[in-house]
Order: sequence, then structure tokens, then C-alpha cells
Amino acid sequence: MFYEDVPGRPPLLLRLLLPSPIRSEGRKHRVGATVRCVYQPGDLLKRITVVEAPHSLRFDVIQQRLGIESCILALGGSYSTRASGEGTDVVLATNYQASLRPRALWRPLEAFLLRQLHRHVLRGIRADAPSKLANTTLAALESRRA
Repeated sequence: MFYEDVPGRPPLLLRLLLPSPIRSEGRKHRVGATVRCVYQPGDLLKRITVVEAPHSLRFDVIQQRLGIESCILALGGSYSTRASGEGTDVVLATNYQASLRPRALWRPLEAFLLRQLHRHVLRGIRADAPSKLANTTLAALESRRA
């Protein structure tokens, strides 16, 4: 689930400082696929570079048109999972290039914003997990009957 796919509104600070995510378009399940992420205003194009389902997904941002390019450029990101006891650990990473100065002043705010963004995505994944688990369980049961 990309940031653009999370249902519900992002936290207030993200809404105030970043363009508003609307949706993503395209398949995320194969290497080389291009995904268009639509914002108000603008868009991002992401190219999927690694797919190792269900453990890893990586992408590069190949185009950014959000109106914030003089401040920050998204470069790419990744999602990875691993089993942990009865659950799953999910690790998100976002790569970006910032040009706001002085760096010592802006780095803490950027880190805080990224934590907020990642928490928002993780909450979306957590909320969506029961339906995905139910679909996976049903599919597994159906394949055993065949």
C-alpha cells in the first residue's frame, strides 16, 4: 500500500506541508512497472525495481511534479516484511533529497514528517490486513478443494 492508497486523511502536519495524496494508478506487482501517484496538485511516477513477494518491494521515483521540487525531491523507497513471533514486522524507507537550508534546522522537521508519513501508511496497512488475511485464507481453502 503506497501513501497515495491509504484510506482516510493524513495527519494534520502532512496535510499542511505536503501535497494531498489522491490515488495511485498502475500495477505494483512486477519489476519495471510504472505507477502514477496522483496528488492535489500534481503527480509522481514510480518505477518498481524489486518485487520479492511478499517480503520486499522497492521503487525509484522517476518524475516528480508536485510544486515542491525547489524544497524536496523524492528519490525512491522500499517496503520489507519479516515474520516476528505471531505477527509481521514491516519496515518502510523513503529516500529523498532536500535543499532547504540551514540543514541543521530542517533535518529534524523532515525526520518528523517522514515518521508521520510512515505511521500513516502502517496504520493503513494494519487496517487493511484483516481483509487481505481473509481473502488469502479463502483462496487457500478454495485451492485445496480443487
